[in-house]
Amino acid sequence: MTLFELEHTFTVAELGRLVQEVLTVTFPTDVWVQGEVRSIRRPSSGHVYFDIVDPSPDPGRPPEAVMPVVLFKGTREVVNTQIRRSGNGMRIDDGVAVRVRGLPDYYPPHGRLQLRMTGIDPAYTLGQLGAARERLLQLLAAEALLDRNRALPFPLAPLRIGLVTAAGSAAHADFVDELAQSAIAFEVVLAATPVQGVGAAVRVRAAIEACVRHGVDVIAVVRGGGARTDLVVFDDEIVARAIATAGVPVITGIGHEIDTSVADLVAHQSRKTPTACAGLLVERVLDAERRALVAWGGIAAGAHHRLTNHDERLRGAAASIGHHARAGLRDADHRTRADARRARELVGTQLERSSHRLSRNAQALSLSARHRLRLADDAVVGRDDRLRRALPQLLQDHITGLDHTEGRVRLLDPARTLARGWSITTGPDGAVVRSAADLAPGDTLVTRVAAGTITSTVADTTTVADTTTVADTTTPTSSEAEGSRRDHD
Repeated sequence: MTLFELEHTFTVAELGRLVQEVLTVTFPTDVWVQGEVRSIRRPSSGHVYFDIVDPSPDPGRPPEAVMPVVLFKGTREVVNTQIRRSGNGMRIDDGVAVRVRGLPDYYPPHGRLQLRMTGIDPAYTLGQLGAARERLLQLLAAEALLDRNRALPFPLAPLRIGLVTAAGSAAHADFVDELAQSAIAFEVVLAATPVQGVGAAVRVRAAIEACVRHGVDVIAVVRGGGARTDLVVFDDEIVARAIATAGVPVITGIGHEIDTSVADLVAHQSRKTPTACAGLLVERVLDAERRALVAWGGIAAGAHHRLTNHDERLRGAAASIGHHARAGLRDADHRTRADARRARELVGTQLERSSHRLSRNAQALSLSARHRLRLADDAVVGRDDRLRRALPQLLQDHITGLDHTEGRVRLLDPARTLARGWSITTGPDGAVVRSAADLAPGDTLVTRVAAGTITSTVADTTTVADTTTVADTTTPTSSEAEGSRRDHD
């Protein structure tokens, strides 16, 4: 009967000690474990903590397996010595493939299974990096991507620069300071991004693409120096393809003096440091300026030579034109003088002839005018006599017509009509009443007679054969009433 078949309840500590015993029996010595570093932490205690993982073949998915690793402070110097013996070509950091030695251990206070690291194989890491680099170079060569960016024409004066680096880093400062010291009006478009660690390759690619969208002349990808493993992102296929297919010349300034990264090989040009990378751009612009000055000097000299030749030809042409012009003016002056003499002689003859014609015409006009004036005078005298004889009769006819008109006017005078007993009645609107249909009960009437006016109010109206009978409701004076009755009778 085994321990697990007994009906026994363990305390947590007992279970932990049991797990430790099982691990001690199963792993009596250290084991080698290979994987990729993730989530590395270096607290002030001096210990180092990280996870070693089997990454998923699908980017972006969680790892297939994870094992926590602890490198205690006492063992850390041993591991660092092993790394230094390899030429300081590596550094334990996120994303680095490693082969570490350690003892599987169970830590009861945290209930965690972990690997207590005791050593490292730097050759494994560097070998993995080298092998991956060679595979990537072969792939890029097969797809004709190694020289694709280099085939792009480099701008004569690249002034708008896209900068891909970590913001605030030493590489950033070195690059920008070198440009500033040149006193050239560079414009720097910063696409800030981490340049190492998990996910850095994707972010570097995004930064390159952002620079392209901003229409820069050249893209500079820079970072400071470090261990070979610090620069692993620049051997990544994602970054290499982004540089090769950028469509804009890309220059690199990655701070390593010995190795050449894949990014350097696919870039248009590469320099060892960010400062040297910026110096390349400064020298390019200064060279363009020098060539422009030389070209302008040649243009100015050529223009001066041609202007001198043209000036000499113009002077000669001007002298020739002046000579011919003076000769032509002399000939023209002689011809003009001769023409003037002939014109004066011709004008004198024409004036004499015109004077004779005008004299004859004036005499004929004077005789004709005197004759016409005599005829007009005789006609005026005859008409005056006729008018004198006809005037008395015309006056008498007009007087008779006026007498007749005056008689008719007196017959039509309203006052004379009223004096004969007639009257004139007006309605409320002041208009003469002509029909009973124009009135309504209650309307006020004003009747004018020869000796005054009568005011009355309509009580009723009756229309009979265009004759209107109006009932009078007012009481006029005796003389007015008598006159009104006569008028209506």
